[in-house]
Amino acid sequence: MNKIAFILILAICALHSPKMTGQAKLEIEICNIRSNQGHILLSIFDSPDHFPRQAKPEFRDIKVSKKNIKNNSVVFKIDSLNPGKYALALLDDENDSGDMDYNKLGLPLEGFGFSNNIKPILKAPPCKKCLFEIKEGITKIKIIVRYR
Repeated sequence: MNKIAFILILAICALHSPKMTGQAKLEIEICNIRSNQGHILLSIFDSPDHFPRQAKPEFRDIKVSKKNIKNNSVVFKIDSLNPGKYALALLDDENDSGDMDYNKLGLPLEGFGFSNNIKPILKAPPCKKCLFEIKEGITKIKIIVRYR
């Protein structure tokens, strides 16, 4: 009898507990890559804090290989995100320095990009313009790398 009561309690708790969400997958097509040297450094933000430079450690500077470039594009997949709103920033780190390189005027020498393909004018765009939603299943986005 105790086993039946225990199973019944578990069933009732399961019916009234919050729905467990599945893992979401993100497929990013990175376009307009000008060379196969270096790596793409991708950062994922789930809040506007420190956007676009200091993502949480587990989402910061994810190295994307450029070995499989086809038609100046590469596809990168992430299989372990929770559904929600995110913003992405990337750097085409052609010399693998780990940082953006600038010319004497302070203009970027390497490529960069943001989710929603926001084109910054004089500084990085605000996080809210780059936000997009990842739902359960597969979400596909495209980011165009821009060079000055």
